[in-house]
Amino acid sequence: MVMSLERADEIVQRLWDEDVKSWQVHWVPIFSRFARDLLAFAEIADGAVVLDVGTGTGTAALEAAKSATRHGFVFAIDRSLPMLSAAKSDCLKNGPRNIRFVYMDARSMQFPNGLFDNIISNCGISFQAFNKTAVELFRVLTRGGSLAYNNWHLRDIPAHRAVGEILQRHRSTKPSARLRAQRTALAILERYGNWDMNSEKQAEELKRAGFGAIRMRRKNYRISLGSVDDFIRMRFSRATLRQELQELPKSKRTELYNDLREGLKQFTGNKRFAFDWKITFVRAVKP
Repeated sequence: MVMSLERADEIVQRLWDEDVKSWQVHWVPIFSRFARDLLAFAEIADGAVVLDVGTGTGTAALEAAKSATRHGFVFAIDRSLPMLSAAKSDCLKNGPRNIRFVYMDARSMQFPNGLFDNIISNCGISFQAFNKTAVELFRVLTRGGSLAYNNWHLRDIPAHRAVGEILQRHRSTKPSARLRAQRTALAILERYGNWDMNSEKQAEELKRAGFGAIRMRRKNYRISLGSVDDFIRMRFSRATLRQELQELPKSKRTELYNDLREGLKQFTGNKRFAFDWKITFVRAVKP
């Protein structure tokens, strides 16, 4: 199937809209660890005005609000209304009051020049238009302000990669038009994120946008879950993998689960399921 990058982005964005519950239950506990380290890397001062790009349900925004304290303020943007709705709800119940969640695309922001002291993104930047995003981030950042974000690649996480390889052997050979489009869109964005916009190319785009003092570091996280089945539930809670299961006959789903349990045994020890997750942190400054 031939598909443009823009169309792939639209399809994956719709999948993201469907994943709010999955994200909150299974993924936020993991990404909260990334967010805490991102905030330490960002070096946000008391009283700072902060922008969180691709906030999702607000994991990093809440951390940023703590760093900026009551004298600062955090604007958190995302392209997913369902995610923003969940973020607002959580913030009203439990969070600080110095956050505003806004529906907005980072590639074309309605903020004035030089508004923010810091910009952060906890695995929330879309790299298929990183050149446009970098220019916009530079524009809304004040002089001397910093951009700090993190990201990861599927190929760097053996447990995630193993699931994909096993699923490839079992998934339907006659997918619906919807599933076929989802597969194509995900493959395009995965290839783009893994190869077409690697760390070196990100640095080039940041420099082209005007950023300086660019530094990167990688950190390995040890993720521990109760069992193989916990990991399988986490992975297959996402919309596209739920669709894969729905289009398999019951007997084929059973075969898939059995193969997954067998193939993922390598990550089990001491009655726990544990695997490494490598994250790249990037920080840059507007001169």
